[in-house]
Amino acid sequence: MTNILFNYIIVISIYSLTRRISKCSALIAFCISLLYITSRFSFYNILQLNGLMEAICLLIIILILNYSFSFYQTGKHNSAYMIIILFLILIFTHERFIALLPFIVLLISFSKNLVKRKKIYFCSIPIIFVIFNIFIKDIVFQTGFMVGTGGTNITFSFYYIFIFTACGILNLLGLNVGPPYLNGEYIQNSKLYVQLFSFFISLITVGLIIFFIRNNKLDKRSNLMAVLTAIFLISLLLLPAVLTIRLELRWVYAPFIVLLLLFAYIFGRIEKKLSYLALILLTVFSLANNLYYKDYNNNSRVFFIRSQEAAEVVYDDTVKRYGENITDYKIYVIKNSDFEWILLGETFFKQFELKKKVTFNYVDNIQDIENSTEHAIIFRFNDDTKKVENISKLILKQEAIK
Repeated sequence: MTNILFNYIIVISIYSLTRRISKCSALIAFCISLLYITSRFSFYNILQLNGLMEAICLLIIILILNYSFSFYQTGKHNSAYMIIILFLILIFTHERFIALLPFIVLLISFSKNLVKRKKIYFCSIPIIFVIFNIFIKDIVFQTGFMVGTGGTNITFSFYYIFIFTACGILNLLGLNVGPPYLNGEYIQNSKLYVQLFSFFISLITVGLIIFFIRNNKLDKRSNLMAVLTAIFLISLLLLPAVLTIRLELRWVYAPFIVLLLLFAYIFGRIEKKLSYLALILLTVFSLANNLYYKDYNNNSRVFFIRSQEAAEVVYDDTVKRYGENITDYKIYVIKNSDFEWILLGETFFKQFELKKKVTFNYVDNIQDIENSTEHAIIFRFNDDTKKVENISKLILKQEAIK
């Protein structure tokens, strides 16, 4: 519920910023906001507890972009201070957004409204914040700086950087690629209409940007700079996501927001009929595809949905059913690597603050506990259905089941 409410705040913020960028078009702002909240990138943010942290980061980024737009137009010191303060909060929420530092430094450096001394002053503050972030994490708390996914060390592999970058760009263009357990069904395996809609989304995106640069001659230099700035921002936000061991769709969400804002900028500055046609087609095709992937992912196809359902089964058949009396039972788990990492050993039960310690007993096969007369609960992970099953009634003698 908290995640949904927080994303509602983000939607309002995007709507407000989009109206500024698109020269007050309510229809454009509505469609851009709709594309944000219904995107397949949003599944993690809305469904997972840790998705709240991602949502907080996205809101801060939107606020930074809002104040950046104001600063670019007016050069007011208040806007610069807000950008810097928000950047400080952002990098201590998630360190990968340190990647925004070059954007902030360049934004301030190229301002026509600041003298050289003020530029140096405003540029030095976010740099100091980044150094402070590294010092706190690496020296004071010794937690490590720029740690990769799952606590892994970041290693530079040009091959994987190239692959993940390509996947990130293709996903931004509407083509769903990447490991199915992370991103859902491959585009080539999806239904024909999804493939066609994905192709049209890519065509509209690329074609719209090229058309905007080549044909809008009234303010060609400013329009080109807007497109280049958006591409630069997308690249910065995508960079940390391609340096780790896998590319997850939740990390493409921030670059996607920048792309949506670029759409808003373009739609507000091209011929109205063409703008509305492209906007409606883009919205309809995207909504159809996002609904398809939502149904696909909800069928336990993506790891975090599968994990959530597995944890719920274990909770329902243990703590929810027996309460504190669960300590009277021995809980067995048939070993399976896909299931074990979900339970995280004793960590699973710690969250319920039970008076007595409860642990899982991992066994290699069913024969180890077959025909047991002790009170027990047995779980196994079905590799075919990707679901957790309580098989106590199938294995134990009747007196072992309450």
